[in-house]
Amino acid sequence: MKSHRNKSTNKVRPLQVTDRDRELLRALEEYRVLATDQVHRLFFPSLHRTRKRLALLWRHGLLVRDVRPTRLGEGSSQYHYALSQTGRRTFIDHSQDHGVSRRALQAFSRHTEQINDFRICLTLATRLADDLTLLSWTQSRKLRMVAAPRYPLMTQPIPIIPDAMFTLLCRGREYNYFLESDRGTTDLGRIAKKCAGYHWLWQQKTAHRRFGIRSFRVLLVTTTRKRLDHIIQKLVNFHSHSSCPDLIACADFGLVSLNQPHRLLAANWQTVSNTGSSVSAWPLPAPSFNRSRQRQEYHPCAGQNPDASCKEPPGPADEGASRLPGSGSGTDVER
Repeated sequence: MKSHRNKSTNKVRPLQVTDRDRELLRALEEYRVLATDQVHRLFFPSLHRTRKRLALLWRHGLLVRDVRPTRLGEGSSQYHYALSQTGRRTFIDHSQDHGVSRRALQAFSRHTEQINDFRICLTLATRLADDLTLLSWTQSRKLRMVAAPRYPLMTQPIPIIPDAMFTLLCRGREYNYFLESDRGTTDLGRIAKKCAGYHWLWQQKTAHRRFGIRSFRVLLVTTTRKRLDHIIQKLVNFHSHSSCPDLIACADFGLVSLNQPHRLLAANWQTVSNTGSSVSAWPLPAPSFNRSRQRQEYHPCAGQNPDASCKEPPGPADEGASRLPGSGSGTDVER
């Protein structure tokens, strides 16, 4: 294979494509863009070997790359890679030519990178866990749903497009999730409306009709701890309107660590209890719960039964409060 034109005037050593190279190219087809460190975590034992191999694939024209500028304090910049038209045509699909151009690579946003970080962190966590598998991952505008909650100050339909939908398989049981990656640029009131929309979709079983999933949880990852506290306060104010106050679990991006992916499976998330207080939660199944039947029984996602969070009768604070359609006694809730 000849070196990519205009990339280097030096002689490029021959390239023998390995199985790992093919897996890497398929991953780039799926993720669209990956940073050097992300490729290292997924495929290579060392960062040095990662850089050498990516540079060789790039020199042979199988990849395109770009340097993302970084802000002060964010560390050194690194290359971001995508599959080139040549790479896709040669190793992915001979019938189509939809590789990523240099200009398209520059257009990928920080939001896409954050979603990829979460997905890679989750993938690495499942590798460390026993009996835990990332069964499916979907990113598409086809996930679009429309919620129409009816309670004070909220009468307009709310369009909801999750950043991703994924399914985890743990000991033969499937756990379904929607991911919301908050960049810190959206008004908190709008986030509150979107969270209310998710509660309505859960209550009306919209996801079951659209995607065939029995139930779900929502994982919302935001930028800073301060913003996380503000979002949790919005959820606390809303808890009396929902029969499943712990539907949404929140964390900041400090939890999404490629160095410590197991932290994603621990009680490092924040949600709202039945009493309306902020509590720590385990929204994702973890191996420790598989070793203890009692802990698994009281796991917030055990069975993902929609009425699991409304076993207690409404208290005085709930009397006269406006509720979402279908909430209350729980007799009409999916079992």
